Amino acid sequence: MKTKTKSSSARRRRAWWLALAALPLAGLALVLGLTCRPAWYTPASVDYRLLDEDKRAELAFENRISAALNADQAVEITLDQQQVNRWIAARHELWPGEPPSLEPLEAPQVYFLDHDRIRLAGVLRRAGLAAVVSVVLELELADDRLELRWQTPRAGLVPLPGLDMTRLLGRLNLPGAQLQAGRLTLPTEGVWPNGRRRFRLVDLDVSAGELRLRLVPLP
Repeated sequence: MKTKTKSSSARRRRAWWLALAALPLAGLALVLGLTCRPAWYTPASVDYRLLDEDKRAELAFENRISAALNADQAVEITLDQQQVNRWIAARHELWPGEPPSLEPLEAPQVYFLDHDRIRLAGVLRRAGLAAVVSVVLELELADDRLELRWQTPRAGLVPLPGLDMTRLLGRLNLPGAQLQAGRLTLPTEGVWPNGRRRFRLVDLDVSAGELRLRLVPLP
């Protein structure tokens, strides 16, 4: 009996030592998972060779919508993922003095995915660590609302189920937005600033690398 007791005690001690030895490895694995940069994350930077072209494209985009709505015509818009990300990267040059605030994210990016999904991503720095934080939004268009439901956000390869997306999205101050647990609802009607023309979003389709919208003017 004594031999068996000693053997059992030795096994317990070895188990404790193995558990203690594994803690630093688990911590290292967590840090590596958090700070791992996913292969799909390829942030754009300001391309000064294309900056003038990007400015003309952004102005043409706004003018096309303005011309159609103010002429009481519907307008269909196609947005290319690469173009949108170049606009985001060059936002300080495109809208000097009033660039959209995307803090605290660095190098923000948007990815248009199949099945009406959009991935938002950017670098977040905390406690000396930099992690690529991302979330996938699923879009659904109804008659009077656009509903965005989000999947579990991630930091690198690690899910972050405790991240309060409701609070973070609430900082965007989107007009008419309604925030609930796991869901953001936006109105489909709005007012286009150039000409103060009311419009409604009546169609939306997101596929790999592309976002298509259809807007119609309202009386």
